[in-house]
Amino acid sequence: MADEVGYARVSKRQQNPDAQEAELRAAGCERLFVDHGESSRVTDRPQRLASVDHLRPGRHAHRPPARSPRRQ
Repeated sequence: MADEVGYARVSKRQQNPDAQEAELRAAGCERLFVDHGESSRVTDRPQRLASVDHLRPGRHAHRPPARSPRRQ
């Protein structure tokens, strides 16, 4: 699974993406891209775009399931 790429996003800068990063690493991702303080409504998030650019044939993208702070 060396070709697995992960993407995580937190919508507020004060939020911590560590749990998402841990889930992605557990899924076998070696390369992670993380956006901090980026709205889900914005489609041109810098690290999301970088993760797409990083993908090559044979690589797979992973993203942790979306969570609402109210559900945690």
